Amino acid sequence: MPDTFAVEVLMSWGQEDVTVLKAKFVREFDAPGANRSEVCRAYDITRETGYQTARAYRAAGIPGLGPRSKAPHHHPNAVDSDVVEMVLALRDASPRGTWGATKILDLWARNRIELGSPCRATVTRILHDYKRSVPRRARNLTPKTRGAPPPAACPNDVWAIDAKGLWRGIDPLSVIDVHSRYALDLTDVPINTVEVQRVTGKLFDKHGPPRRIRCDGGPPFGSYGVAKLTRLVVWWLDLGIVVEHVECAQHNGHVERFHRTIEQEASHDVNVAEALRDFRDTYNELRPHEMLQGRVPSEVYRPRPLEPTPFIVPRYDDERLVFGDGSFKWGGERIYISDALCSRTITFRALEKHLWLIRYLHIPLALFNERRSKLQRLPPEIVELQP
Repeated sequence: MPDTFAVEVLMSWGQEDVTVLKAKFVREFDAPGANRSEVCRAYDITRETGYQTARAYRAAGIPGLGPRSKAPHHHPNAVDSDVVEMVLALRDASPRGTWGATKILDLWARNRIELGSPCRATVTRILHDYKRSVPRRARNLTPKTRGAPPPAACPNDVWAIDAKGLWRGIDPLSVIDVHSRYALDLTDVPINTVEVQRVTGKLFDKHGPPRRIRCDGGPPFGSYGVAKLTRLVVWWLDLGIVVEHVECAQHNGHVERFHRTIEQEASHDVNVAEALRDFRDTYNELRPHEMLQGRVPSEVYRPRPLEPTPFIVPRYDDERLVFGDGSFKWGGERIYISDALCSRTITFRALEKHLWLIRYLHIPLALFNERRSKLQRLPPEIVELQP
């Protein structure tokens, strides 16, 4: 019979030193005159498991008692090793080892390699399994701007607009004049297209529209689509206002510093609407501003309508109407570009055969590959191109 201490510590096959325990079990199981049922019961295993363990020992000895791989002996979708070596060789022979499945298969066909050609998914999986692939970021059609936007030259030249973020349970909307730091509005409204358009529309009627509006890329001020367009941004553009999307908070630092001042100085003793109104009045009329040489914003700001920036529409070779679903028609096929441009006309400038530059007004939106019927992100030299 087995050692009692060993049985209590290693009651089943799932413990450490299992090979030693199995060898001890087999020795007792195969002993002349042994009661095999009692031996299996003492080791807390079934008779079927006991017989399987004994057969494994007789077939391979002690190594047969160790853990065995449960992987299948044959895989119907396995790739021949010669194919794998050829894929890796073609990859490594490419410039800086950058060619992907498409180019490898093109080389395969051009060189008439006798091995059976794998499918594109197989080549991609081989490159991934052998650490030859580079993860690709999701396609983003938004062009990257460079550097900080130009400063404001006078009142109403640049307005900065942004949502404050959570404060006393609300997310107030801030609109300030960048040149004078004058708080044009500070109100608790839902941050959506309809409400922001209503608020800015009233400010345009009261103070005149600015030449430029500076904002971040979050909704409803921006999107991840072409040129960060939203319905609100397109409405501003139609009014002749230049929209400046900043790449980092520092480029819209005037309104960020304004929000910090709200946190520091706005009252918590009155209701939210009254606290915002009192803070705005104090900020505009009483609080000296260091960047204004000690003056208050109301001494510097003078509401005056400015002539809108003239948008010179560059020469184009074709134009299309954007439908309500944000797509335009090309060669009988619908191509999606942006639902913010519905009912607007976009223009096309031929750059080379089958490649077009799409614009709305003067703004480059994307490249259109006519052969593939796909939009492509703008290269920096086109983003910076002046009309």
